[in-house]
Amino acid sequence: MREQTERIFNNIRTILEAAVSNLENVLRVDAFHSSMAHKPEFDKFYLKYFPENRLSRNCIAAAGIENILDEEIEIIAGVD
Repeated sequence: MREQTERIFNNIRTILEAAVSNLENVLRVDAFHSSMAHKPEFDKFYLKYFPENRLSRNCIAAAGIENILDEEIEIIAGVD
């Protein structure tokens, strides 16, 4: 779970930078966990990547996430 979440947040940062944006422009985060037992670990990464900007987010336990995944994250972000 930890590795997946860190990889996802790093990928999001890379995608935003390619779109001439950054994590400061994120408006909303939707996190889908294979189990809500993963939420405390997710929260650690959320605070790492968004230490001051506590933006709107949803955390949902979702059955049927790919067998090898514990986490899916969607974001909405603006561009500069």
